[in-house]
Amino acid sequence: MYDKNDFYKRKSDIQSIGEALGDMLDAFKIKKKFNQTHVIQAWGDLMGSAIARQTREIFFKDQKLFVRIDSGALKQELSMHKSLVAEKLNKFIGEEVVKEVVFL
Repeated sequence: MYDKNDFYKRKSDIQSIGEALGDMLDAFKIKKKFNQTHVIQAWGDLMGSAIARQTREIFFKDQKLFVRIDSGALKQELSMHKSLVAEKLNKFIGEEVVKEVVFL
């Protein structure tokens, strides 16, 4: 016969897909790389199309984000606000992924 208590016990063990993926990324020690890739892919959406058009290359080395910008004026402007850029990117991910941004 069906016991309602068994159903509720199992239900408490159920995880959302997001939680399960987070646990899997932690277990395989790839969460950092996943988050870095997510930052790179979201760069244009987060920074806007004008900055995205001037961005030629973007990559991580350790927890530093390196961004090659074509425009010298834009590079100078972004360099003055690099802590705000890092903060915006980390807020998007929900944890500290970017410790420093370097504009090349």
